[in-house]
Amino acid sequence: MTADASPNGGGGALGLILAAIVAPIAAMLLQMAVSRSREYHADATAAQITREPRALASALQRLHEAARQMLYGEIHRLFVEYEGALVGVISQTDIVGAVAGAKL
Repeated sequence: MTADASPNGGGGALGLILAAIVAPIAAMLLQMAVSRSREYHADATAAQITREPRALASALQRLHEAARQMLYGEIHRLFVEYEGALVGVISQTDIVGAVAGAKL
């Protein structure tokens, strides 16, 4: 019997190809699940710390809308207001830098 012979007629190559296809997909799904779990935990912690989950949800919705406007509206800077007063400006560079520096 040779080293590459197997009782099932040489299905080792097919198994190897199948594993090469399935393994990256499984790894991606696992990474997505871990990421979702971390995001949920971060949101729960933020809601606990602020003690105002509705305010947190509202802020997240506004951030989502701002990102959408910057992405699809070709807006390069957004003004940040608090109680009617200008408190800052967010640029696309700020967002890219924050994402690049984040531990995802």
